[in-house]
Amino acid sequence: MHSSGKGAMAPGGFYMQPPGGIPMLTPVTPGAPQLGPPGPGQEGSPDPKSKWHLISRSATTLSKIPKCHNVDGIVQVDARLDPTLTAKMETDEISITVWLVTRMRPDVRVVDLRCEYYEELWVKYEVAAKRLKDS
Repeated sequence: MHSSGKGAMAPGGFYMQPPGGIPMLTPVTPGAPQLGPPGPGQEGSPDPKSKWHLISRSATTLSKIPKCHNVDGIVQVDARLDPTLTAKMETDEISITVWLVTRMRPDVRVVDLRCEYYEELWVKYEVAAKRLKDS
């Protein structure tokens, strides 16, 4: 068994759980980029001033995400919509702007987007905006 506690490597690049544990396979893709903050002990590990912020559990839909985080995502997509332009907007107006820029509905559940961090959500915004521009 490896010191990581994951168990032995099975053929095909999967880690198998140790005997007596719940049999689960975790895919391992060598060299694949990993989103999210680095783990403890790694270079750039998270600290209180880290740029990585977990999405609040109370944010059940895109319209429930705090205004400041949605504005940051909009700025990532289109720099013309900087905070000086969006400062006086209400949360509903920000949700409408997200719809106009990305075509992501305000009632989309955050759990369906499979994002744990706001930064990952902003990447989804960028992909959706690029898809909209290409069509």
